[in-house]
Amino acid sequence: MVEYKEIYDRALYEDWLDPETQKGYNTVYITTFEDFQAEEIKQRFFAMIRINNTAEIIGAVGISPPETTPDLAIWIFKPYRRQGYGTSAFALATKHAVEVLKITELHAGAYPDNIGSLKMLERCGYKPYPAGNIPEKHFITGEAIIQMDYIYKPITIRLAVPADASNLAEVMMRSWETAYKDIIPAEYIREKNATRLDMFKRTLPENIYTHVIQYEGKTVGIVRVAPPDYGDMDDAYYDLHSLYLHPNYFGQGIGTQAMEFAFDKARSLGKTVLVLWVLEDNANAIKFYRKLGFTANGERRKFNYGKILDSIRMRRDL
Repeated sequence: MVEYKEIYDRALYEDWLDPETQKGYNTVYITTFEDFQAEEIKQRFFAMIRINNTAEIIGAVGISPPETTPDLAIWIFKPYRRQGYGTSAFALATKHAVEVLKITELHAGAYPDNIGSLKMLERCGYKPYPAGNIPEKHFITGEAIIQMDYIYKPITIRLAVPADASNLAEVMMRSWETAYKDIIPAEYIREKNATRLDMFKRTLPENIYTHVIQYEGKTVGIVRVAPPDYGDMDDAYYDLHSLYLHPNYFGQGIGTQAMEFAFDKARSLGKTVLVLWVLEDNANAIKFYRKLGFTANGERRKFNYGKILDSIRMRRDL
């Protein structure tokens, strides 16, 4: 995100005239460019979205005025839609709202037929909030429609301590059973799961890398970022050793929030690249990491998980 400047007004104005934008906001925007420029931006936060490696401005994000319920909205310009930029920008704006603006409860709206926006909200950790739904009339047909409200409450991440051992073991066991089903042999999963509690009891007293992910007071995940296990990386690299969520919390955007923590952790240590190993057969995980900007770097290794499985290394510049 970058600071809004008047030079971006033309792109913003043209986006508001786009029929898809009007449909997404259930309104027809008709005014001259001069009148548009004269309008005051009253939102408590407004910024442009920029692709870092090309410096292209591709949209904007804003949060409703201070006297209203905090509501986050996004505009992605037409040439850049449906490419994953919206999810990344929305996650970043949400992070800014929570960490910088200190907003503890953030809302966002979408219409039932806007499947892309609904999926984006869920990936970013927003959940349906029916109490906030708004009855409206369709801007063209006059038909009764509902603007669905979604709510975001941030996760917390902290360094794991010995008292977390049983909760972390439970998360890891249930995660392996679900995420690696039909990838890793069931017998191997059972054997490894039988060792989880002892492993955490043994390692947590001197832990400096494993973190607990909590949501609404419950332990829901584990994230571990540390120096690479293999001695083939220079000091610019950091490694995502593991990210596990309890299956009850899959698909709720918690993984995306945890990855933002991993990025920040690596950056705070002066690292410029985050790497990870992922099983080549784990299509869901690979898809998730790709949406976050990771790409395969061509490295491969074989690991024994009850059978020999190929893993690929992925990386993302920070």
